[in-house]
Formats: sequence, structure tokens, C-alpha cells
Amino acid sequence: MVNLRRRIHFVSFFLSFSLSLSLSLLSADVCTSTSSSSLFLIKNNRKVAGVAMGLILGDEKHPEAIVLTDILGSEDALGDMDFKCAGDSDGFTAFQMDIKVEGITLDVMRNALEEARLGIVHVLGEMEKSNPAPRGTMGANAPQISKMSVNPKFIGKVIGKGGETIKGIIERTGVSSIDVDDAGNVTITGPGGCDIDGAREVIEGICLEPEVGKIYRNCEVKKILEFGCFVEIFPGVDGLCHISELEVGRVANVVDVIKEGEKMDVKLLEINGRGQMKLSRREVLLEEDPELAGDDNQERGRRPAQEQGGRSGGRGGRSGGRGRGPRRDSGGFDMDDN
Repeated sequence: MVNLRRRIHFVSFFLSFSLSLSLSLLSADVCTSTSSSSLFLIKNNRKVAGVAMGLILGDEKHPEAIVLTDILGSEDALGDMDFKCAGDSDGFTAFQMDIKVEGITLDVMRNALEEARLGIVHVLGEMEKSNPAPRGTMGANAPQISKMSVNPKFIGKVIGKGGETIKGIIERTGVSSIDVDDAGNVTITGPGGCDIDGAREVIEGICLEPEVGKIYRNCEVKKILEFGCFVEIFPGVDGLCHISELEVGRVANVVDVIKEGEKMDVKLLEINGRGQMKLSRREVLLEEDPELAGDDNQERGRRPAQEQGGRSGGRGGRSGGRGRGPRRDSGGFDMDDN
């Protein structure tokens, strides 16, 4: 039995071939469907079984009615009533009855149903001997589907320019499709073996709102540039860690500290008006070991004035912008949103 309080996104079709004629074969279809579904697809809560029952009413010599369990075709034809039922020890899930007499008493019907319940319990016991318990999870080859909701303001971000973001998620995770409606409802489908949970995580990451001042752990360096590196703090969301924010003290080359594909902890310092994020590894190191601040101050004190961008004398003006040392490029990234 499947818990209908959960959303089930599959329609299952079971085909069973019977090689002989017997009323119980109709009930056997219930058993085979239950067994096969628990093996490869459906998240069953409990197994069910079926059984065919018959009834022969008494006469003057034998007034008591006879209840037959697991009837044959002849018993069906010659009996006064037959019914097929499915369920487990706790109750019935399906019931079908043919009656050929004017009526039967409640006591007879109650007795017939109890016999049917005992028959079902016996069949379930035999099924357990040859079939494992429901696995409780979808089979590896089952098609997958997942639904989630995002804030409508992130719809454009999830889709990307010309669908670029969605295409990237599909390529990376192996899912078949990602559909987003105007209300922010997202439906992800894919074949067995695809990383549908990974696709969800990427979308959830895209819709997370970065927090200034928060430290993000174990972030992957996605790209190395002369002036710094781009670090992914959420799946698909990255920011710039400038070379001056990589280490406590001066760094000559980015690759002396970190390489592409490696991971590091960064702190989000600011988000400018264009949504660009400024990250710092240096701030994380200083928070974890405040004693490093003294070394950093000494290092900064030893730098030439022109490298620090300081002012020099003479009428209070700058020493000419012409006397300033070489300045590190930012690659077009606005370090300050002025």
C-alpha cells in the first residue's frame, strides 16, 4: 500500500499473464503487483495480498453456510456467492462480490470476511518467504521527479540568460528537464541514476541571499586571475577574492596561496550596487588567529609609501599620481561602489 498523503508522481502499469483458469488467479495479480512494485519502483508502506472466496448456503439437513477459501472455477459456478478481496491483516483495500441468492445474513457475511482475512494473512506469510520487505526507496532505474518552490524574484536568476543557467544544471547533473512557472514552482525530472538532489541543491543555492559579514566554509576556487580569484560560495554563485585579501601580509602571485579547484574559507565583506561580491580569506585568518594582526601591520608598515597609495608632502597634494607605484588590476570588477 502506498501512502497517499505523499505526492506520488508516477502511474504504474502492471501486466500479468495467467496460464490456467481459476478465480484465485485474479487475486494473485494483486500479490504479483505488490511484490514487483516493492522491488523496483514504488515506496510501499505495507504489502497487500488477494484471495478468492466462495459460499454455499445450507439446506434443511445442513443449515449452516459453508465458506470456501481459494475457490476453483467449478466452485464459483455451483456456489451461491463468490467474492474477491485484497488487503492485509489490518483491513481490506478492495472488494468485489457476485451473489446468486436473494440475500445473506450479517453473521454469514461477517464469518466470510474473517475467513478471507485469515486467507490473506496466510498468503502474505508465503510471500514473505520468497520476497524481501519493501525497500522504502525508489529503485535505481526508476525515473525521478522532484518539485520545489522558489521566490518568484529569483526566477530569472534560476533560468539564466537564454536559459543558460538551467542548461548548465542539466548538463552537470544529468537531469532531463527543469521547468519553472510564473509562481516560482520548479519541477525537475530525470532518468534513473541522475543527480536530481544535486540539481535541487544548485537551485537552492542560486536562490540563497548572501549575508555580508558571514564566513562561508569550504568554498571552491573556480577561476584564477592575476588580480585575485573567483570563489563559489553557493552552487553557481561566486565572488571575487582580491589578491590583497588572500593572505595576512603581501602576496606576490595568487597561485602562491591557492590554485584553481582548491577550497578555502572566505568572508563576505560587501555586495556592491551591481550585485558583485567582495570576499576575503585574510579576514577569516585574522578572526581565527588575532595575533596575526600584528604581523600584518608590520608588513604594511614596511611597504613603500607609493605602494600603499599614501600622500606625500608638498602643498598637500599627491606625489603626482605619477609617483605612485604599480597598481593591481581588478579585471573590471568594481572593488568600491562609488
